[in-house]
Amino acid sequence: MIKKPTIFIILLSLLGIGVIKGQLHTHTKKPKSKPKTSKTKPEKPKLFSEEGKTNFQFGAGIMSSVVYLSRNVNEGNDARGWTVMANYGGGNRMLRVSAQYTQYFPINIAPTWYDVKANTFESNFEWLVLFKNKKSILYPQVGLSYNNYQGYFTGVNDYLNLASKYQRYSTVKNSWVGLNLGTGIEHSFGPLVLFMDYKMRIGRMEERASFTIMDVCYSGGIRLKLWVPNIRLNFRKLYRGINDKYHWF
Repeated sequence: MIKKPTIFIILLSLLGIGVIKGQLHTHTKKPKSKPKTSKTKPEKPKLFSEEGKTNFQFGAGIMSSVVYLSRNVNEGNDARGWTVMANYGGGNRMLRVSAQYTQYFPINIAPTWYDVKANTFESNFEWLVLFKNKKSILYPQVGLSYNNYQGYFTGVNDYLNLASKYQRYSTVKNSWVGLNLGTGIEHSFGPLVLFMDYKMRIGRMEERASFTIMDVCYSGGIRLKLWVPNIRLNFRKLYRGINDKYHWF
């Protein structure tokens, strides 16, 4: 039979061995792990900043139009011509303004009108709706146009009784102001922008005439897009700078 002191010595020895092993375990140094290197590539510094800038576009295209719809009673008499335009705005904002000039090639609306010539000056506000790809834009537009119309009036088949206002076999010139309503779509390929527009012009030419759709036109072409300083932001900075300079009290 084992005596109690012997058992106590054995337990104490086992406890001492456990403590020593624990101390050795805590004091053993683990090899340092190498810091993980990030695989993400450092961002390249931007060569161009859009801050404080907006878009300026200019370009040209072709226009197809029913010149003065109420007089062009024959089918297939759409006038075609060239158009040039420019717009300012957009970028980080949803509104821009545009200006456009269109010159139509002469047409005949036989047998009533011959050598009909027309041109249009217009300016529109465009609200920009971006697609998810951020390259395509839908832009409803509204504005005003100044339309010039000239043609040789024969009076033959004068269904609208225009002879009561114009002399037969004479050249007629007139102008009218129209309200533009329409929409357009564009897609960017870098700085190049392809576009298509659809517009209606509402107005009246003769006195006492009611307002009606005078013209329906389609256009398409290409524009060059540039980033330019934002005049509004720069003017605001200039104003604030002057205000702070002379704000003494």
